[in-house]
Amino acid sequence: MSKIGICMAGALLVLLFAAGAAYATVPQACSDGTAYGACSGVNSPSGPGYICWLDDSSPTGTSLISVYSDSATTAMRNQCSCSKYASQGYVLVNNACVKTTCTDTNGGTIGNGACGATKPKACVNGQLVDNSAQCGCPDGKKPASDGKTCIARVGCRWGTISCIPGKEDCKYDSTNANDDGVCTTKPGCAITPSLCDSTQTCDTSVNATGICKTKAGCTYDNPKCNSTQVCISNACTTKTSDVPIINASGTPANSNATVGGIDFTKICPCCPAPAAGAAAMVGLVSYKNWRNRKKDE
Repeated sequence: MSKIGICMAGALLVLLFAAGAAYATVPQACSDGTAYGACSGVNSPSGPGYICWLDDSSPTGTSLISVYSDSATTAMRNQCSCSKYASQGYVLVNNACVKTTCTDTNGGTIGNGACGATKPKACVNGQLVDNSAQCGCPDGKKPASDGKTCIARVGCRWGTISCIPGKEDCKYDSTNANDDGVCTTKPGCAITPSLCDSTQTCDTSVNATGICKTKAGCTYDNPKCNSTQVCISNACTTKTSDVPIINASGTPANSNATVGGIDFTKICPCCPAPAAGAAAMVGLVSYKNWRNRKKDE
């Protein structure tokens, strides 16, 4: 190779080395995509008020720095001033460029720190974030221990506990959002038979849980017999005679008879044989009283 060729090759290598070195020293964009020396915008995760600048500690050699920090220059502050974004709702608060409003879930606008229409959302620097401690939770949920998210409440009111169908009701105060409900036994004799006494029966014709009603029949005064009737075998029967006819067993042959207002079916409805004599005596005395009344008439 001639001396001229060698010189040209050397010159080319020098140019290539210089070009590579120059390329290697060009700062890269910041991690959010902001070009070196440019201001962050409203679409940056950090928001306005930052500039992409050299940072030896960053893998890319650049990072976003606040133009209101001590390391920023006046020129940087003027270049990326928060006031340039005032029309978009940004203001300078405690040396930070923050948005004072949020677009709510219902399309409306709410101020910074306000709760949104959908719990537990709150407006924080232009972003809707979860804040259950401040804004509460939807019905059936309660704030989680982190104070941000919501977790399901436990209780029959919310369906997380099931009451026994037909036997239990879920009782709760609808005006109290913290009342989760308690399963309680339904009132009624069909569920609690002991509610009715021996003179009552459990009627389920109107209410499936049952209502205690007096048993039918004159034994239970339902209905009650009138003055011309006596109650025999739970049925009102018309009296056939005022004089009891005592048979050999000691019981009235006309068992629905009364004397002087005395119902013999209650005195001796089924007297045993040993009581026949006593029953006969009662019959004789009654008969004698009847005859004396007849004579007086």
